[in-house]
Amino acid sequence: RNSYKANDDSYMCLDNVKIGETQLENAGKGLVAAKSIAKEDIVLSSPVVPIHRRDLFGDGTGKTAPHGINNYQLMLNYALGHGDSDLLLLPYGPFVNYINGGGGSAGQKANAVLRWHTTGEKEMDAPRRLQFHHHELFGEYAKTVMETHGKGLVIDIVALDNIGAGEEIFLDYGTAWTQAYEDHVKRYQPPSNSSTYRTADQWFNNKKLNPNPEFLKTVEELKTDPYPDNLQTICYYDSDAKIEKVDEETNTNYAVWEDGSLPHECIRPCDILERYPDPEEEEGEMLYTAEMMHFEGEENYWFCNMKAGKHIARDLDFDGILIVDKPYSHDIFLEQAFRHEIGVPDNFYPREWLRSKVRRRTEQEPTRSDIGDEFRRKKTDVVVSRKSPKEEL
Repeated sequence: RNSYKANDDSYMCLDNVKIGETQLENAGKGLVAAKSIAKEDIVLSSPVVPIHRRDLFGDGTGKTAPHGINNYQLMLNYALGHGDSDLLLLPYGPFVNYINGGGGSAGQKANAVLRWHTTGEKEMDAPRRLQFHHHELFGEYAKTVMETHGKGLVIDIVALDNIGAGEEIFLDYGTAWTQAYEDHVKRYQPPSNSSTYRTADQWFNNKKLNPNPEFLKTVEELKTDPYPDNLQTICYYDSDAKIEKVDEETNTNYAVWEDGSLPHECIRPCDILERYPDPEEEEGEMLYTAEMMHFEGEENYWFCNMKAGKHIARDLDFDGILIVDKPYSHDIFLEQAFRHEIGVPDNFYPREWLRSKVRRRTEQEPTRSDIGDEFRRKKTDVVVSRKSPKEEL
């Protein structure tokens, strides 16, 4: 285990920032300086994932979203991009996605800027596989950058001015983003049910709307006292669940839900059939029997792929069941919800990444540098599980 040493450029402390309430109206949280940050100091660094713009359109395969659903995924709002490039960069470092945009109608001046990471001596001396920021990708075409797995890029958020403790940190999101957002505000019309709409989280934690959150309703109770139309129950239930018996006549599998068999990795729609006290816990703790539903696409995940027929599991505890928003019912999926990437500064993207600066190429673009045997192409259709594949039940 390596111990931290002051002035070691392979480490970066995160005690200079914290999450707080933003100064912007109706914008939720923001990133605030926890202590004074000097001009030109690095506020944060973050690795980025290069992705193609089309991967955030529809379902990522080129298919458009269902009618009434926003065609672009919410992730687009957190990606960095250039209007003349299909390459987007998605930051995934701590805190970075809390930085709001200043300038334009926001009324707040940007006090930080995006820059490419400055590599320290220790990182430069590390083997290529252990380096975080690979400058050689700046000389590759955008398509090659998007497909190469194992080579990373890192951005720095740098203070443009001295930032005092308690001050919010703002980036300039760019002219295109600002214009798109101002147009969105002007034309936005809320849905007809907006005054009564609640997300699953808002409804569940509202004592007036949900006075008994520790008790989940059965299908019989829902007939007279239903949940809001946009909510549903889901359960953790994997294909390796412990089957106690099978009723061949009705093609029903009866299982016992075991909390000790973690990790539970598959969540699926379910109906609560019965609620009863837990005999092994203190008074008030409840267990549930639920029917587990098949869902479209479960065959693509071995840990979700149940045998055909009905599956009824007993002894689910409260943590094995969730009340969530039905697919595409959350207001973030509204057709008129705002979608736009965050603009990068001028000259931030190398010319090889821009459409207008690169001559027309065939679909199989050349690779300018030797990627190396230790790097590989991304595989986008592989599902990673913490379990080992077992014979399907």
